[in-house]
Amino acid sequence: MIFSNTFLLKRIFALTVFATAAFGFSAAVCPAQEEKKEPATYTAEDRMKIVKYYVNVEKRYVKTIGDLTPQQLAFRPHEKSWTVGQVAEHLLITESALRGMIDDGVLKTPLNKDPGVFRFADGAITLAVTNRAQKFQAPPVVQPKAKVTTAEGLVNGFKEARAKNVEYLKTTEVDLRNHFAQSPLFGTIDAYQWFLFLNGHTERHLAQIDEIMSHKDYPAEK
Repeated sequence: MIFSNTFLLKRIFALTVFATAAFGFSAAVCPAQEEKKEPATYTAEDRMKIVKYYVNVEKRYVKTIGDLTPQQLAFRPHEKSWTVGQVAEHLLITESALRGMIDDGVLKTPLNKDPGVFRFADGAITLAVTNRAQKFQAPPVVQPKAKVTTAEGLVNGFKEARAKNVEYLKTTEVDLRNHFAQSPLFGTIDAYQWFLFLNGHTERHLAQIDEIMSHKDYPAEK
């Protein structure tokens, strides 16, 4: 059923009157009373949250990969799949490669402190990246190169690259909330969210490794 404009206006007016009578406020806000938006900034809370997030995901990587045998690292569930070791190496490579892209691309953009700029919610970034229902092809630059093939090498390499990112997030004076660049999934996001994207990507592929390890033919011995 299609309602007339008059009917809709009457309904809106009635709801406004009800809100005023029942709750003691007006549903309409005078423009002069609207709260002035302040520019977003990289806060101490942002810093604490993302450092904790990075440390927790690093622990998961180490726990998942650290004790694997060569046979387990070399296992692939089907012919076209990456092995466990290849996925782990992809994460090692991406840890540095995406950080380089943030440094050389995102953080080179002009500072934008417009309080009205559209922003995706941080949680939406992580949720979308970790959703494995959506499949993507890794660019050649971050595909595994078989340069690191042992569990020890993978863990040490990842920890070294991750330590640099954690230290940066702990200490940087750069306002990560006000540099923006295009992302493949979301359009324009800020530098802080690019770091969320990187860590969410690690979580995404650790889930992939868990899936491979749950395969019925995965070597069980440690």
